[in-house]
Amino acid sequence: MPKLINTENNIVMELNLVKNERFDVKIGRDDFENWIPFVFDFIIEKIEVYSYTEESIASFSIEDIKIMITRFESVIKDKSEGIELKRLGWGPIENYFSIELYETYEENRVNVDLWISVGELTLGKSSGYDRGFSFEVTIDSLKTFIEGIKEQFKVLVE
Repeated sequence: MPKLINTENNIVMELNLVKNERFDVKIGRDDFENWIPFVFDFIIEKIEVYSYTEESIASFSIEDIKIMITRFESVIKDKSEGIELKRLGWGPIENYFSIELYETYEENRVNVDLWISVGELTLGKSSGYDRGFSFEVTIDSLKTFIEGIKEQFKVLVE
């Protein structure tokens, strides 16, 4: 499972694209109409866990995944070339969570703001707000994470 780990090694965001009964990809359909399920765990200090399990029926469109890959790779490229990062956000159309990446002004590091939709997370039992977390990752962690997503995506769609 691709993991994004913070610089303190006490926060882990795991995201796994899966092929289950919710997998709905057909050649010839637009990317926004093709759906790939995912499993998501956000773990803080090995104690606090926020999850979308396979039972959660959470899915990304192929368009969502392609945009995530493009934006994360853009941040990696800019930071590697010494270009000051502008705040860059990404979130799937279904709004399970959103991520913003932005400048730390430290070499090889990026700030991450993660907002998790409580309504989606609790299947509507709680709603009307998101829960947010801010942490810092290395470019290497971001690279490893997005390469893992790309590998899974390639296996699922080719």
